[in-house]
Amino acid sequence: LQELGRRGVALTGVFFGPPASILQRYGAYNRPLIDLLGDDPSAWGEELAAVAAPYAEMYRWWQVGPDGASVPDAADRFAKAAEQLRSALRRFITAPRLSAPASSADDTDAQRLPVEQLCVTLGGDIDPDWLPVRIESVKKTGYDQVSAFVPPLPAERYQRVPRLAEWARRIIAARHAGVNTVFVPQTWHARDTVFGSVTEPLEEFVVFRTIADVLGDATPGQRVDLAEGVRCLAFHAGDTAILALWDRLAPPDGRIHAVQLGRASAQVDLWGRSTALERDEQGRQLVKLSGTPVFVSGVDRWLVDFVTSLALKPSHVDSGKELMRHSFELSYPGPHLISGHGSFEAPSSLEITPRTFSFNLSPGREEKIELQVRYPHSEPAGRKIILVQMTL
Repeated sequence: LQELGRRGVALTGVFFGPPASILQRYGAYNRPLIDLLGDDPSAWGEELAAVAAPYAEMYRWWQVGPDGASVPDAADRFAKAAEQLRSALRRFITAPRLSAPASSADDTDAQRLPVEQLCVTLGGDIDPDWLPVRIESVKKTGYDQVSAFVPPLPAERYQRVPRLAEWARRIIAARHAGVNTVFVPQTWHARDTVFGSVTEPLEEFVVFRTIADVLGDATPGQRVDLAEGVRCLAFHAGDTAILALWDRLAPPDGRIHAVQLGRASAQVDLWGRSTALERDEQGRQLVKLSGTPVFVSGVDRWLVDFVTSLALKPSHVDSGKELMRHSFELSYPGPHLISGHGSFEAPSSLEITPRTFSFNLSPGREEKIELQVRYPHSEPAGRKIILVQMTL
């Protein structure tokens, strides 16, 4: 633990349950930890000293209860336990910082717990697409930090690759949602052999290490819309971007997508294997995607910023409007002058004028392309998709 601290690892100490000495003293002890901490501190102060004093300067956080525990139903009891624990820890730590566990299914907005950090368990009951909304709602509650604990799906109920893929999707989505730390269960096990104790990594170790190695200290960026069913999450690393991609509508062997990724030359799978990217006749990279995430690094950052800045305004049209003027807005953040042309592709029931356009953009410049759309009087309400194909 001291070596981990010297290497800059921020350690969290977890109070998992009643100490062994209390179990020995009182026999079977079925009361929850927060009930014990809510009692007179003299009943557990000696045990706390034995646990906390040796690690007072080692742990940055002290979590009250194991990951995945549900607190909101016992919020009042937890508040009393946390305050008594904080007061007792001040004997050894000047300003103890407490963490509380929560579940993604909890109503964590109902009452802010008296801790500085909330560690939300993101189980298989929550779709990765909803994680940003869930994490953002927790952040608004006012905690100094929000972390995530991401356990894998049960190995006995799920096949190997789908299980690892779902685990990776939740880890990546949590990282992209901006949590301060992503925790996972121990990804190795130890066993005794005739040659002594042996530590053996699980396959989860390989997957988790790949994600950590690829994303590193990159900061969460945009969500890029590429095609129906495709999730593309961008992470920024200087003037380049790293994309995490998967296709939930793809067949088991995947499907090919042609995407303009600038100078990117390879994709990396969850096991760290790198595959060179081929290009089509228009210079776009051909990326094979399935439900298992892959990474593409070295993508031109300005290209991601440019694509995600494109907008059609207004984006809503009142029912009954047959003729509507829109503007297609381009915001260019790149380093060099670019020019190009494009075309609009709309459902056959809509009439767009003009259908083609050209543009010249210098760094930092914005441009608006004016267009007119005629909506038939009998057009049903709902989302209409207008594709824009652009050539630089």
